[in-house]
Amino acid sequence: MKTLLLIFSILAYQLGFGQSAATCKIEVYLLKKYVKCWDSTYRTCRNFTAPREDWQDTAFIKNEEIVGYTFEKFRTKIPRYKKVTRRIHTIETSVSLTERVQKLNLDMIGKQFVLVVNGEVIYGGYLMNPMSSISFMTIRAVADGNYMELAYNSTVDKDPRENELLFNCLKQTNRFTYSNKKR
Repeated sequence: MKTLLLIFSILAYQLGFGQSAATCKIEVYLLKKYVKCWDSTYRTCRNFTAPREDWQDTAFIKNEEIVGYTFEKFRTKIPRYKKVTRRIHTIETSVSLTERVQKLNLDMIGKQFVLVVNGEVIYGGYLMNPMSSISFMTIRAVADGNYMELAYNSTVDKDPRENELLFNCLKQTNRFTYSNKKR
């Protein structure tokens, strides 16, 4: 019986059942310098990635600070269009992001960031000054209290926020919430 239990434990570990939440790490890094991302065809800033040497040395949001990640999907009506499905992603943290953003003294264009899972860039976007009305055709993040809301404004590309690696990591660490509210 002990031999059978030992064999099952080894197999379960090899299949990934024995992995701890520590093997799944999500972080947000600001970039040291601007990464070009303009697409001349659409005249917009598309999704971008940045090599590790372009990230700041410490994460803007560390893995242990992320309490939850909510994916909210709802239908809305926009003038001259039929109903449109909107998707809002929100990162909830254990620290005040508003204070961190204020210390950055962001201009109206904001600062580029990358969301990283286990060292792999999932997507890039702009951390915006909350007073800015500029809207890029990429991911736009705005911090408010302990939350960072991530909006995506393109209808041309697949939404880079909807990444399987990101969602699997969030589910593995019990930090993912899906909401299909009616607004």
